Amino acid sequence: MFIDFNAGIFALSIVMDWIYNNNGRSILSGILVHFCTNFFGEILGLPGNIMYIRTIIQVIIAIMILIFWKAKPSMNVNKV
Repeated sequence: MFIDFNAGIFALSIVMDWIYNNNGRSILSGILVHFCTNFFGEILGLPGNIMYIRTIIQVIIAIMILIFWKAKPSMNVNKV
């Protein structure tokens, strides 16, 4: 369960970072993703063997984001 939890947290942090950066760097988007993750995790109450499948899906999504995500250049107006 320790490895499953850490892999899920790492994958979720990549997804949350992607959502944050693609929504105009909105903190609210990160808060909503975190809330939904916690809320539905408690409501559904998945058994242990299904949680491993959930973590594998989260890791696959995170890997897809890392492969296909191209960061937009920053809008730095203070260029010298």
